[in-house]
Amino acid sequence: MRLILFEDPQARAFYPLTEMRPVWELRTGLGTLRQRIEWRLGLKAEGGLCRGPLQKVAARLGLPQPELLEGEDILMVNGRLLELDAEAVLSLEPGTGMLLDDVLLATRLDAAELADLDGGGPELDVVEAPAGMRLAEHLWELIHELPAAAAADFPFLEARLQAEGRTAPPESVDLSVRLIGSERIHIEAGATIAPYCVLDASKGPIVIESGVSLAPFCVVEGPAFIGENSRLKPGTRLLGGNHLGPVSRVAGEVAESILQGYANKQHDGFLGHAYLGEWTNLGADTNNSDLKNNYGQVSVQMLGRQVETGERYVGLLMGDHAKCGINTMFNTGTVVGVFANIWGGGFPPKEVPPFSWGGPQDGITPYELEKAIATAHIVKGRREHNLGRCEEDLIRHLHRQYQDEFAPAPAQKRTRSTGRKTKATKSEPVK
Repeated sequence: MRLILFEDPQARAFYPLTEMRPVWELRTGLGTLRQRIEWRLGLKAEGGLCRGPLQKVAARLGLPQPELLEGEDILMVNGRLLELDAEAVLSLEPGTGMLLDDVLLATRLDAAELADLDGGGPELDVVEAPAGMRLAEHLWELIHELPAAAAADFPFLEARLQAEGRTAPPESVDLSVRLIGSERIHIEAGATIAPYCVLDASKGPIVIESGVSLAPFCVVEGPAFIGENSRLKPGTRLLGGNHLGPVSRVAGEVAESILQGYANKQHDGFLGHAYLGEWTNLGADTNNSDLKNNYGQVSVQMLGRQVETGERYVGLLMGDHAKCGINTMFNTGTVVGVFANIWGGGFPPKEVPPFSWGGPQDGITPYELEKAIATAHIVKGRREHNLGRCEEDLIRHLHRQYQDEFAPAPAQKRTRSTGRKTKATKSEPVK
């Protein structure tokens, strides 16, 4: 059985983080959505079906469109599955689709049926998803579900450690480091924990990957995941549940936030209930609000439309390659598009369009495409990465999409099932 992940139209609701990656690469708990599905099914994903503009980027990230051989047994799984019943998914009969509120969670097909998706897809027998299976719907859900997801992920991590003959934590940690709940703390070989740090796993597991460096006097409260080669500067406080993707640079106070990876928050300032894309940079003393003064539920502006989150805590949602200058103040639930560059006093607008340049004092104007691409080359080069041709093509596609006007995306129609049959369909590309 070959595991193939797929996107559905709801992937765009994770804007701006799904502008430059498929939805299954988003993070929560102790891994990406893709990894969390793989751990539970005991299968390695071998391919992915996503929006057309992302296909080459998805391939660079390890999930190309699958090459199929006649007669192969294919298990297709929705890439935004947050909680799944592995036994129910793995026992699907061929030609059967599993639905949750008329949304396809998983289906089992042969290669010929999968190849026919462009022709409308095969008609599937339908089974309802068992209780407990759930799809992520929005970015802020990944933030709020992080503690529960991390607790659910930790047994899979422990099983892998035992299979590889590793234990946690290592005996090499300095005696001045305080480990609270050490049975739920895993520190990879090659990580460095400086003296006088405190790691508190009393409320959730802590995972620190290889190459991570914690400077003196850092405090890390679980649940927390710190990806490989990330660095915490002296006195950093990770509070209440965080996930830092690889090669992140962090200082100050960070609470219940997700950094996709390669993100810079190298100075003091508060970041809370936030999700930052890759290659983002927050200037010194940048702060975001994650709670309204009236303690009301937060609404966000996304692609020109107001979305009610249903949550009391929502902070900054920032797309890839976006940056801000020193002393930037972000209001509760601010959404910043890809390649936005913000500076100046006062609060930026609650939604900053993609490829923006400027701030509240001098106004916001379009960011010239070639300058944006030149900066991306410099930024990635500093971390010994290169801006691949497929990424540059995607950036140019996104710029064309947004250069004329910042218009709301068309509403997605949802078709409700009226019988016990459904169609397996491929995700449509972004227009």
